[in-house]
Amino acid sequence: MEDLFQKTRVIKLCDDDFDSDFHLIHHKFKNKDGYVMIYAPWCPNCQDKVGFWSYMAEQFNDRGRYHGENFRIGVISTTDPKAEKCVEHFQVVAIPMFFHVRPNRLGQGVLAEYQGADLQPSSLLAEVCQESPERHLCRLKLDDNKM
Repeated sequence: MEDLFQKTRVIKLCDDDFDSDFHLIHHKFKNKDGYVMIYAPWCPNCQDKVGFWSYMAEQFNDRGRYHGENFRIGVISTTDPKAEKCVEHFQVVAIPMFFHVRPNRLGQGVLAEYQGADLQPSSLLAEVCQESPERHLCRLKLDDNKM
């Protein structure tokens, strides 16, 4: 099955992107906050998130409009043989699964399962912005066609 994020700006992560304590050490996440979604390509709920996750990555990763916000968007595929340790460590039993990434004092990402009210785009954006996304500088247009 084709990778859902193959032609997107989403950062694809695997076991090599974590140290032995499962701190995220991928260079694009160094000293950055962010979100990581664990997904499976065959999962309908995961497939439903592709548009929004890709849109967030376009805005925050690489040369996106909000690249300077120090926020990144990544994914881990449960079907990637190079991510087996991640899937086991994060005890993936339901997908999609979302993690908030916060840098530690060494710049490594520490993942905590997202505990927001829901997994709707507006809730994730509110978490990113620390307030209502309608009033924040990192205002993104929630275009229904992209979600």
